[in-house]
Amino acid sequence: MNTDFQRRADPKQSRSQKTIDLILKTTSELLNEVGFERLSTNLVCQRAGLTPPAIYRYFPNKYALLSELGQRLMDEQNAALAPYIERVLQDDEPTEAVFESISEQLEIAERMPGGRWILRALHATPALCDIRTRSHDLVAEQLADAILAQHPDNDRQKVIQTMRLNIEFGYSVIEYVMDLPDVDRDSVLREAANTLTQNFIQYSS
Repeated sequence: MNTDFQRRADPKQSRSQKTIDLILKTTSELLNEVGFERLSTNLVCQRAGLTPPAIYRYFPNKYALLSELGQRLMDEQNAALAPYIERVLQDDEPTEAVFESISEQLEIAERMPGGRWILRALHATPALCDIRTRSHDLVAEQLADAILAQHPDNDRQKVIQTMRLNIEFGYSVIEYVMDLPDVDRDSVLREAANTLTQNFIQYSS
């Protein structure tokens, strides 16, 4: 990843951590108001009551802010996925486990202020795509390893490829639902869960 889009320093005191938390909280709130294209470090400074040097000490530009928020969102979603993996592979009704997992991923994105814009930025901004790619690659390998632990006769690279496609499809569904507030969420997520489940069970039959 380009280091120009990463946080410059780690906080060494609680005061520094509070400053970082304020900067990120303010950035998230502004994303909901103006979107990521109009977001700027100047806007964050004005809203947070900070001087530019206070932000630039940690974040060199708005992409570094988005990078930090994007990584936090990916980490939270990845952690939430872990408990569902075993259920999908072992439950009598794996589709329900997949549905619940997608629903929680959506809830996490919506619970984070600016979550919809963070996902868009990770998807559409070349400077940030690596965060999404690395996160999805990691999860695809974790899913493949869980499948292969129970069904070792499958080809690992093929399983990883299928899981990677699953992840991209799942995130597309999440973004679709977030962008269309009037859509029947339950129906869309259940239909998506049916598709994703078939891709899982083809390696366990």
